[in-house]
Amino acid sequence: MLWQLRIRNYRQAALESADMLRQHPDIRGLFVTSAVMTLGVIDTTEGNQPPIHIIGVDTQSDALAALRLGRIDAMILQDGHESGKMAIDLIVKELQGEGIDGDHFISNEVITKGDADAYQMKED
Repeated sequence: MLWQLRIRNYRQAALESADMLRQHPDIRGLFVTSAVMTLGVIDTTEGNQPPIHIIGVDTQSDALAALRLGRIDAMILQDGHESGKMAIDLIVKELQGEGIDGDHFISNEVITKGDADAYQMKED
C-alpha cells in the first residue's frame, strides 16, 4: 500500500511519519522526497523493530552523513542542473512552436552507504 504525505519540513515529517506508523504499524519502508524530510523521518523511525527502511531524495551533507552511519538505506540524487536545463530547453522549444513530444527524463543515481564517501569526494 502506498501513502503520500504532503509535508514540507523536518518537524512536520517527523510528526506525520510517527502518526502514520501508529496507524499502520506494519510499514517496513518509506520513500521520502527531500533530504530535510528524510532526516525528520529517520529521527522518528530509528529504533523501530523490525527496522523501517528509508530511502530519501537529494544529497545534502547532513543526509549523506546519516547515510554513512546507516541511518538511511539509500539516497536518490537528482541533478538540479540537469533538470533545470531540460525544463528550459523544453520551454524554449514550445515557445518557438516546435512542440514537445513524449516523455522526457533526467538521470538519477542511487547512493548507498558503500558509495557515500566516493560520492562526497566527487562533489568536493
